[in-house]
Amino acid sequence: MYRGHERQQTDAAFFSNEVWYVASVTPTDDTPDDAPTLHLDPLPTAARRVIDDLLADWAPTLDPVEADVSDLDDQSRRALAETERLLAHVAAFEVRLW
Repeated sequence: MYRGHERQQTDAAFFSNEVWYVASVTPTDDTPDDAPTLHLDPLPTAARRVIDDLLADWAPTLDPVEADVSDLDDQSRRALAETERLLAHVAAFEVRLW
């Protein structure tokens, strides 16, 4: 599980099209088998559009949302299929593809 908080709130972020994260890591020799892996590669553009639309649908109600991704190209579907959790600037999301 990840927990995050805003270090400094600004009104500028409301209008921003970019978000920056700062992460701190500590090396360890004890790595559990179920340790999470953080991927920083961006999602393919088509997959990102689906996520953006889902976030827009989710934001007003905070209810679970879903989308049909059968029209996406193979790279975008594969990227979503390989993503278990997605960290956005508003929340951490669980991703399921079926």
